[in-house]
Amino acid sequence: MSWIIKAIKFSTFLTIVYYYFNIFWNNYIIKNAWILYIIGIISLILLLIFGTPINDAKCWFNIPGIGSVQPSEFMKIILIIILARVIDDFNKEHSSPTVMDEFLFLMKVGIIVLIPSILTFLQPDTGVVLIYLLITIVMLFISGIRYRWFIVLIGILLLSVGSVL
Repeated sequence: MSWIIKAIKFSTFLTIVYYYFNIFWNNYIIKNAWILYIIGIISLILLLIFGTPINDAKCWFNIPGIGSVQPSEFMKIILIIILARVIDDFNKEHSSPTVMDEFLFLMKVGIIVLIPSILTFLQPDTGVVLIYLLITIVMLFISGIRYRWFIVLIGILLLSVGSVL
């Protein structure tokens, strides 16, 4: 019977912690998304300089007593947060965006994704770069921009692949 009371207390504690983080911490993270992004970029740059090579790839920091840390994994989460912030800001500013507004928005998103993609590609870790692109495409797809941009993107990709082949 005592384990039931412990389980109820633990569940109550977890519920309180969940609501605390949901109410306060989420707002803090969204407000400081650009700071997180800059920290992530700096960690990717430092990784190229001070990273520990494993299998000819400098993808990890080796921290004594903790183990190895891969900043590109944290960058995935940071990229989701920053893209959510940028998409939300765009949707708040433009209730009915023009084609030029959407083009400038896509250029901004492209630059935001391109910087960590290049730094991660230099490690080399191509799989994570592909995940960055997948995250970006999915978030743009649900962001509410016109679908013709995806048709243009697919056309450019087909032309690029066709010209290489």
